[in-house]
Amino acid sequence: MGIDDGAFKNVSSIKGIELPSTIKNIGGYAFYGSSIREIVIPSSVGFNVGDNAFKGCRLLVAADINSNHISKGMFQDCESLTKTTISDTTNELKIKSCVYTS
Repeated sequence: MGIDDGAFKNVSSIKGIELPSTIKNIGGYAFYGSSIREIVIPSSVGFNVGDNAFKGCRLLVAADINSNHISKGMFQDCESLTKTTISDTTNELKIKSCVYTS
């Protein structure tokens, strides 16, 4: 079970999403340019996030992800992203701000 490539591309009605552990992948550009403001990605085994999955989500302010889920261009052009939690099996990092340049 997963989210297809471009599934929510440019959708303006999505504000936040917490994915269930049954989701095993997010396709490339899945949320590209959408109005999503918060995303929680579970630490599911075998979970894969496609390149540029959240690229251009200019309203995205918070993301909670596992370090194994980071992909190329994942948060590129997410200029409002200020609350990011990146965790792994042994440590948890809290990043106060991120600057992404293209």
